[in-house]
Amino acid sequence: MRVRLQRDSGTLMIMTTAPSRDLAEWLADEFALGEPIRCEPVTRGAVGALYRLDIADEPIRSYAVKQFLSYSPTEEAVGMEVAFRDACARAGVPSPAPLRSRTGAVLVGDQGIGTRYRLYEWVDGPAGRDGDADSMIILAGWMGVMHGLQVPVPPQMSIPAWYLRVEADWPELARRVRAGRLPDAERLSALLPQIIERTTLANHSATRDAIWCHRDLQPANMINNPAGPVLVDWDNSGPLVPLQELGGLLLSVGDDIDLARELVAAHRAGGATARITGPDCFATGLASILNFLSEQLEVQLDPTAPEHHDFAAATVARIVRTLPTVAQLADLAQALADADS
Repeated sequence: MRVRLQRDSGTLMIMTTAPSRDLAEWLADEFALGEPIRCEPVTRGAVGALYRLDIADEPIRSYAVKQFLSYSPTEEAVGMEVAFRDACARAGVPSPAPLRSRTGAVLVGDQGIGTRYRLYEWVDGPAGRDGDADSMIILAGWMGVMHGLQVPVPPQMSIPAWYLRVEADWPELARRVRAGRLPDAERLSALLPQIIERTTLANHSATRDAIWCHRDLQPANMINNPAGPVLVDWDNSGPLVPLQELGGLLLSVGDDIDLARELVAAHRAGGATARITGPDCFATGLASILNFLSEQLEVQLDPTAPEHHDFAAATVARIVRTLPTVAQLADLAQALADADS
């Protein structure tokens, strides 16, 4: 595997090409899996890339390989995430089990390069589609189960700023986007007042009563296996206010109030008790999306990262097309509050 290390604004980015047989053999040896046949790319996200590793057997055994691109989790964070996933699995949230290496580690590093990897059981099936109502209802039910567990946050940990504050200078970023002639430059400029209004709401995220949450519940992270849906991508789990995680899922309903009510009902049926009382319940979800928007615009503006431009452009286009306005969120919150009264 060829790797190019690049340092930009103090952040080390690891840019990779397709995995080589050397990587497949190294991973197969680290996890004592047997003889590898192939290791092929499946998809990628902002944080990592996913590969399928096939091992010679009758029948062929397959494993999911997660390669961390933009950051590497700590051993402590991974340990807590695995414990959380295990607790959720026992409570009825289906998910692929992480594999452990020969030494018992779930996070391994490619020696001499610095890239980190995790392996999981492979799950066959298509991912859920954005906006798919059935997928979102299942996710809301799983979220309710996880929130009902009330997994505590260690005293030394807190909610990351990513979920609480948006520090982007939107007028300056819009100016740079126009100067760079990015695809969504004009639309971004036209939406600037609304983006600033959303940022004001996002910067009022609640921090009290945080518990351990999945923090990435979206249809793309639900695999529709023939035996039943399975939740993947637990790497981002950590402290969050459960009401705010519910609000983040509700950001995807658009104007479909009936679907929003079904999501809240599924969440409660899973064992949670959160109630939407106002637009501030969507603050954390907004903060996460707006920070992601800012980050991906910066990626598009970076001339040294062309391999990430297509992903960033698609992400920006989707966000500016689908993000609800503050007025829409106020209407949604009122409709849900009225349903509870």
